[in-house]
Amino acid sequence: FPVTIGKATGLGNVYIGYHAGRASTTGQFNIFEGYQAGLVNTTGENNIIQGGFAGVSNTTGSFNIFQGRDAGRSNTTGSQNIFQGTSAGYSNTTGTLNVFQGNNAGYANTTGESNVFQGVNAGIANTIGSNNMFQGTNAGFSNTTGFNNLFSGGSSGRSNITGASNVSIVTGK
Repeated sequence: FPVTIGKATGLGNVYIGYHAGRASTTGQFNIFEGYQAGLVNTTGENNIIQGGFAGVSNTTGSFNIFQGRDAGRSNTTGSQNIFQGTSAGYSNTTGTLNVFQGNNAGYANTTGESNVFQGVNAGIANTIGSNNMFQGTNAGFSNTTGFNNLFSGGSSGRSNITGASNVSIVTGK
């Protein structure tokens, strides 16, 4: 049985919060918790969306985990993403298979795929770059379209914008 505070349809859903899951039609097995979490989700399935405005634009995206205020806010059809932290994956629309952990991690990502950004502001400017791994505060900070990069350590690869197949490891201070 669904646990609902407000309007909801579908099977096996839990919606808690003002307008959480409001537009849901046939989406099933979702957990939306927070102010307008998953607001326009219609048929997306198997999502966990927690936080005010988290996943607010998600319509059909499935198998996502968005945790934190504004996490995955612009996601519409992107699936199999994990965005954790305030504004993590904020601009993602259709990007898939991404993991963004940390406040503002992957903030500008729209369609980039198969990225792992861990740390505050990691990959913050990435828009369509794919197959990147940025670990550390401000790692890959300016990357927009670069792909196949590995930047590890605070501010590693910070000035890379479009470069591909780079490795930068920063240790210590």
